[in-house]
Amino acid sequence: MAEKRMLAKSFLNNASFMKMSDSAKLLYVYLNTNADDDGIVEAYPYMKMLGTPDDDVKILFTKGFVFFLNEDLLTFLPHWLQNQNIRIDRYKPSIYRFKLLNLKPEFFSKLKPVKLDVILKSGQVEPLRGDLMEKWYPAGIPSGSVAKF
Repeated sequence: MAEKRMLAKSFLNNASFMKMSDSAKLLYVYLNTNADDDGIVEAYPYMKMLGTPDDDVKILFTKGFVFFLNEDLLTFLPHWLQNQNIRIDRYKPSIYRFKLLNLKPEFFSKLKPVKLDVILKSGQVEPLRGDLMEKWYPAGIPSGSVAKF
């Protein structure tokens, strides 16, 4: 995981962000700081660590700052690429990338474009839906891939 993350001033100074409670803003900063290279993070541990009320994560969701991937608060940050610029040679795909895309295919444009074989080697927790695989990776799964679908 990265040691440094960034947040754009234009993002932090946005009225929608500034109108939230201080604890909701702090939670978002912690989620951003601890997310993987695709902007996916488990929110629950940081909520408990910071002592933020459950309403804070609901506010982040309502305002579109987070999207939940499961009931355990596995969370995607849709504004990730707006705030982060990770060099491709340092980028490590999230193991939850396909989980996100299976739930919200429209978020494909919010992820760093990477070759399929790089993603498959990251140890995805679930396969990508067949219709999405054909759409985004028409050449199919590369031979010799570590993934078994």
